[in-house]
Amino acid sequence: MDTIISRLYQLIKSTNNLIELEESIQIYMQEVFSSLLGE
Repeated sequence: MDTIISRLYQLIKSTNNLIELEESIQIYMQEVFSSLLGE
């Protein structure tokens, strides 16, 4: 859980555009969910 929060924090800090942030978070969360379901 800490890694997810840390990654989201990095995305927020590195993105100035909210649309890009939303897309980045959506892609990241899809990767996390895929990984968890795959296990």
